[in-house]
Amino acid sequence: MAANAELLNKIAKMITDGIVPGSIARLFVVHFRTGEVKPVIDSVYRFDDVYSAYDKLMTGHARGKVVIEVV
Repeated sequence: MAANAELLNKIAKMITDGIVPGSIARLFVVHFRTGEVKPVIDSVYRFDDVYSAYDKLMTGHARGKVVIEVV
């Protein structure tokens, strides 16, 4: 559940920063909270391993999103 709260906080920051239009983001948050939208993450890579993430995408075998951590 902590991961969900963290994701919602990131979405809220994107709305505040003007990256995502508020109306679209609010709609997403509603569906996310009800469980209608569930992100499927195949793998997570550190930023300094971005080439491995790219290789994973190019194989065509990713069964979800390939995420790059930029922290």
